[in-house]
Amino acid sequence: MMRLNDRLRDVPSGWGYTVPETEVWFRSHTLETLIELVRTHYEINHIDEPEDLAGVIEDSICRGLPAGLKGRILHDDDR
Repeated sequence: MMRLNDRLRDVPSGWGYTVPETEVWFRSHTLETLIELVRTHYEINHIDEPEDLAGVIEDSICRGLPAGLKGRILHDDDR
């Protein structure tokens, strides 16, 4: 799984994630808030969340980054 260098970093357009089971997209200015929004969505919809939800969301964000940002935002082992 890909990881971010700095999980506390805010990005201008916010962090985003689509829940694959429901195709609902969430966005938040902080990664922690995004994870909580997605976790709540799983709970409300009675869907079992992935074992490492935070890691799944981080990996999805990393895979969607433009090539020019990957070198600055991803953890060194994941480039």
